[in-house]
Amino acid sequence: MFLSLFSEAYNIIIKELQSWFTVIVKFLPNFVFAIMAMLAFHYVAKLSRKINRRFFSKLSDNSTINSVLEQLIFIAVEVVGIFVALNILGLSKAVTSLLAGAGVVGLALSFAFQDLATNFISGFFIVIQKPFVLGDYIKTNNYQGRVKEISLRTVLIEDLDGQDIIIPSKAIIQNPLTNYSLIQKRRVNLKVGVTYDADLRLVKEVTIQAIEGLPIVNTSIGPIRIDFDEFSDSAITFTLRFWIAKSDQNEYNNAVAEAIMIITEVFRKNDITIPFPIRTLDFGIQGGTRLDEVLK
Repeated sequence: MFLSLFSEAYNIIIKELQSWFTVIVKFLPNFVFAIMAMLAFHYVAKLSRKINRRFFSKLSDNSTINSVLEQLIFIAVEVVGIFVALNILGLSKAVTSLLAGAGVVGLALSFAFQDLATNFISGFFIVIQKPFVLGDYIKTNNYQGRVKEISLRTVLIEDLDGQDIIIPSKAIIQNPLTNYSLIQKRRVNLKVGVTYDADLRLVKEVTIQAIEGLPIVNTSIGPIRIDFDEFSDSAITFTLRFWIAKSDQNEYNNAVAEAIMIITEVFRKNDITIPFPIRTLDFGIQGGTRLDEVLK
């Protein structure tokens, strides 16, 4: 009885081992080819990383973005190698399931990390298009300063007060940007006011002569202009317009300061007054009555 049971169990095990062996022998070539395919794609991925490193280094100076792009391409080639190996093994259903799962996961992540992805893509376009580089003086999103760092998600600028300002890449792409470092000229518009009794022709003449004498002013770019604007509450105002060859904010501020100092000096020499705010108090019911008459 015992020997018959043992013999029956032995035969079952032998049949199973033979079937396994048959399956192994049948799929061994496919398995070998799958391993060879994965090794080949792994070699291609490593080779592409070296080639892409040279290519992206010529395309962009941002090492962080270059490294991320190299890694993404490396992973993509490796994933393709895995799918090819699974197809060789006849696991096409597994490949379909993996692709479907990857699509669902990708869709969920796209909603969860929408802002992150948008900033990443915007940072990529900033690096490719190069609207500015490190050291440029820019103005965007009501902030201005010198570009200190360009990363995948943000741009770091340092303003004139020495404060670091972090601006998302998406905000820079979606809003107007002024790069003063690319501008070879810049116009200064300075508001000035004089009293109502001033000789406006004399004001215009002495102001233009004074501004022409400033070394920072470049009249070859454009002439110095004075445009009288309006009769304000206590002064006649005008806008002084002149050009400077440098667009740096410090140079712009220096030009404004030099213009204010020279205008103040020349106005004093010519008895031209820049008035304080003036208020007229009328004590009469019908208007035009002087205070001493009211007191009587």
